[in-house]
Amino acid sequence: MTLEILKAVPRDPALAERARRRPPLLFVHGAFCGAWIWQEHFLPWFADRGWEAYAVSLSGHGGSRDPDRLDHYGMAHFIADVGEAMTRIGRPPVLIGHSMGGMVVQKIMDAVPPGAPHVAGVVLMCSLSPWGLAPTGLYMSTAHPDLLREIAMIQMFGPEAATPQGMRTAMLSEHASDEDSRRWFERMQPESRLASTQLTWLIPPAPTWLPESRPPVLVMGAGNDVFVPPWIVEATARYYRADSLRIFPDTAHAVMLEPHWEDVAQGLEEWLMPFEATAVLKAAA
Repeated sequence: MTLEILKAVPRDPALAERARRRPPLLFVHGAFCGAWIWQEHFLPWFADRGWEAYAVSLSGHGGSRDPDRLDHYGMAHFIADVGEAMTRIGRPPVLIGHSMGGMVVQKIMDAVPPGAPHVAGVVLMCSLSPWGLAPTGLYMSTAHPDLLREIAMIQMFGPEAATPQGMRTAMLSEHASDEDSRRWFERMQPESRLASTQLTWLIPPAPTWLPESRPPVLVMGAGNDVFVPPWIVEATARYYRADSLRIFPDTAHAVMLEPHWEDVAQGLEEWLMPFEATAVLKAAA
């Protein structure tokens, strides 16, 4: 059965040569969507700037295997999916996980022996915290109870149980256009009940990937995120002793679709630039 991996690479020969000196980027999506969420802006933007960019659809999502068996897939399957994508890419990538995908990345790092060269870098973007859905549920139950109920309905009955306004409030800021909001809402899908249960009763990853033994870590958040508010993002950064923390104001959870998406992409690329310098120094040595 197939695993959908979207790919964008530089078309210009000079940029393609530059991309070979840089680690590839592997984007991992969050709940209720697929790899397509990165294809709208991020994949072509990074390819045009000299990066090999990939996005994987986790099992049961997007164009990947067995959408009819979605509820049978859990975190172990998603971790294996990303491992398969890494194998197919063939070089240690920078793993960039959004929301639920951020927890998949955390669990992958939890399983990698310290110092192992399987991953060049880690980016947790509006990621679930090491404590899973518990902090998010607690926050939403007091700050956004109506939205929390609607998300529960989506989980039970699928996206058709949602309202466009609820989706917009959950994912996007007021700056997103109605047309874009409707278009993306139509592509949303149910989420695995097994994965959701596992994320609710999660055992936190051990913070063993500390600065002296793990790849560089960037934690990113959005100032108007109703799922993963800035205080959760900051707690995640402290837990992993992140090298860098960036929170983008006036931006909501789906940072890759927001009108300010390019600010986020540029912030990510700024953090990535030293990887090329490191590769050049290694080659010279």
